[in-house]
Amino acid sequence: MTLFELLFSFSGRIGRQAWWTGFAIGCAAALIGTLALDPGVWLAEPPRAPHPNLALWNLAWVIPMTAITVKRFSDRNRPQWLGYAVGAVGIALIVAEQSGFMVDPERATRGEHVLFWATAAVMLAAFVDNAFLKGTPGPNRYGPDPLTAELLLRSPG
Repeated sequence: MTLFELLFSFSGRIGRQAWWTGFAIGCAAALIGTLALDPGVWLAEPPRAPHPNLALWNLAWVIPMTAITVKRFSDRNRPQWLGYAVGAVGIALIVAEQSGFMVDPERATRGEHVLFWATAAVMLAAFVDNAFLKGTPGPNRYGPDPLTAELLLRSPG
């Protein structure tokens, strides 16, 4: 699988190593984008929403992050809509942050806190499922086992 396929294809299956590669690329891109486009967002006093250019940068990275999540959920034989739902939550978080949601936790309402922690729980569950749990052995409805396919490519013959 090419890097382009890893980050922009929504079909097939990927193992944990490929997912970690895509995740590391996405996190590095988000960090570099933040440092380049709005470095003061982390240090602003009082806290403020990020610059709109940073929000657009982060929205662009939702696509590859959703692609790796969809493929990883496929490897775990979970419904693909779960990966798309995680991507939708990512978009909602970026838009909400841009709108001032939970920018200053000390001034947030009880409802904002509940919504924040519920969202955090969903994202953490998706992260653990994608990052640490083994895929379905053998082929499943989304394709061949990526580990078996990888071994076939490496074997002499």
